[in-house]
Amino acid sequence: MKNACQNIAKRLTIGKFLREALKGLMVKKRVSKSKAKSAGKLHVVSNLSPKPGQEELKKFYREMLLIRRFEEKSGQLYGMGLIGGFCHLYIGQEAVVTGIQSVQEPQDTVITAYRDHGHMLACGMDPRGVMAELTGRSGGYSRGKGGSMHMFSREKNFFGGHGIVGAQVALGTGLGFSHKYKGDGGVAVAYMGDGAANQGQVYESYNMAALWKLPVLYVIENNQYGMGTSVKRAAAGTLYKRGEGYGIPGEQVDGMDVFAVQAAARQALDYVRSGNGPYILEVLTYRYRGHSMSDPAKYRTKEEVDQYREKQDPIQRILELMQKEGISEDEIKVIDREIRDICNDAAQFSQDSPLPEESELWTEILIPAENNPETDVLYAQGEVIEPPAFDEESFTDKQTMTVREALRAGMVQEMRRDPDVFLMGEEVAEYNGAYKVSQGLLDEFGAKRVIDTPITEHGFAGLGTGAAFNGLKPIVEFMTMNFSMQAIDHIINSAAKTLYMAGGQLGCPIVFRGPNGAAARVGAQHSQDFASWYAHIPGLKVVAPWSGADALGLMKAAIRDPNPVVILENEIMYGQSFDVPVSENFVIPIGRAKIEREGTDVTIVAYSIMVGKAMQAAEKLAEQGISAEVINLRTIRPLDRWTILQSVKKTNRIVCAEEGWPFAGIGAEIAALCMEHAFDDLDAPVARVCAADVPLPYAVNLEALALPQVEQIVEAVKKVCYQ
Repeated sequence: MKNACQNIAKRLTIGKFLREALKGLMVKKRVSKSKAKSAGKLHVVSNLSPKPGQEELKKFYREMLLIRRFEEKSGQLYGMGLIGGFCHLYIGQEAVVTGIQSVQEPQDTVITAYRDHGHMLACGMDPRGVMAELTGRSGGYSRGKGGSMHMFSREKNFFGGHGIVGAQVALGTGLGFSHKYKGDGGVAVAYMGDGAANQGQVYESYNMAALWKLPVLYVIENNQYGMGTSVKRAAAGTLYKRGEGYGIPGEQVDGMDVFAVQAAARQALDYVRSGNGPYILEVLTYRYRGHSMSDPAKYRTKEEVDQYREKQDPIQRILELMQKEGISEDEIKVIDREIRDICNDAAQFSQDSPLPEESELWTEILIPAENNPETDVLYAQGEVIEPPAFDEESFTDKQTMTVREALRAGMVQEMRRDPDVFLMGEEVAEYNGAYKVSQGLLDEFGAKRVIDTPITEHGFAGLGTGAAFNGLKPIVEFMTMNFSMQAIDHIINSAAKTLYMAGGQLGCPIVFRGPNGAAARVGAQHSQDFASWYAHIPGLKVVAPWSGADALGLMKAAIRDPNPVVILENEIMYGQSFDVPVSENFVIPIGRAKIEREGTDVTIVAYSIMVGKAMQAAEKLAEQGISAEVINLRTIRPLDRWTILQSVKKTNRIVCAEEGWPFAGIGAEIAALCMEHAFDDLDAPVARVCAADVPLPYAVNLEALALPQVEQIVEAVKKVCYQ
């Protein structure tokens, strides 16, 4: 690999680079579509810069030197214990982001992984704010909540800094999707390392970007090592050529030469911006330091590192060009002093900046409700607060709908209301949805807004999340929530956490929805209730409709919410009919439960399909003289603690019914709630009715035994009533 880089370095000096391109390829203003088909096999360069003048040389020298000196200062602060955790330095790779950023346009977006300090500085972010974030201070870009790996600037169109390897590629594909959807002429530049280039979601992203001709420039910063494993031991073939199977052109360029990078990036961006779809730029570079500051890098020799430092260093290269162009030593020293002063000032600012106020712990978990901005903070702190007001009885004009039709109506109303709302998922368009929830939407809204995806949950969940970061409002449908396990990384690590890590800069107005829980004889892998999984996560809202009214009102609320919302539907419920309010103003507040049946002797709390079973149980109990109050939770997170506790104070007994497993379930959370806030009101222990603690079996008799039934609710109620 070292020899390959040396050969490229010799071949791609500015003069030779120009002669080779002109001689062999008859360069035009942009790559034509016909030539693009073979671009993966050719080193195509267009729009080559003329011989750089003194000002351009000084500009590049200043920008790369800023990154180098900033990172050296970061290393010093890490050694002093002022920077904690992981700190990944960009020393040696400065030419990559400097060359690419020089030919971007203001509307372009940038996203990268955790070796991100150089990208931030190249995007124009203030070194003071970057260093303050590295030291976890209130003056940082994320006010100390993100740190080295998670830093953002919405103002500079820099979308992070992401600590999950490869996640930024799917998210960046979503940024490209948002540019095309809006028609704003922007290109998403998604950086990845050579290690991330082996991630499955990268290829899911390539596929979607190629299918939909998304304006994305994928930049592989091949610095020769993943963590400690060299590329030659971890990756088969040439990384950029992996795009050939998707019809994505690409090339390999000397990443230690800022002008070679600039020329290749200019061509690539021109190609992408012209509507041709994505492009892959593999930039051969080298990191001088270990993977992170804690890595002694003993997996490579000192001679190898010295070879790059002495013969291919990007800053030394441009310094030599500056000297040849007659730029004096005094001018160079002025730049050097200027950069050192900037970095020293940034370090001092970071140390002078105070630690975040303790109250910051509770801010930016969610974008707060306008009418009560303290609600989310109080909920996170475990307070019992009255739910949002809602006069449901005033909606008297109703019509009969199935749950399926109500869900569809909710999406239709919101898509008509807001052009930024779109639906994507497997089979949602031409097939009208696996369960026909999206039937007719393609005819009304067209292929731009009702989008069939490949079977790539990890990839399209990341794409949808990235699009939401840039202001769109995706509805992401999973054919079953069981398949959301493929996507859970983006649901939790990207959608739920980024607002907090970004210090409130990046919201994520997205809906993840699909059938949840048991179906009918489809076995263990298609029959799980994920309520407690998703309800466990700060930054998510989770709703679980039962009736048609729930389906319509919660769907509309979820789409309007500026935060990520998971809608747990139920396949068995899709065909059941209810009376549903027809008013377009019918929007059920997230966080408010409903008392479906009033009672005095016992409270039954349920959600989704179990509400119907609880209602049946209440009927049977009434025949035996027991008055049961049934609460339909509707929202799992934030849980309506107030309504539950008010009911328990009245009935003094509670049974929790859920289709999930008992361990760490929603019923367990409600039991803890009652112990903490209603202990003196209880006349009996909290009872739970759950699925058997086994994978759901296929055999019809065993399946019935495993799932909670009406009779079990009746028996649990009689037990807490001592009957």
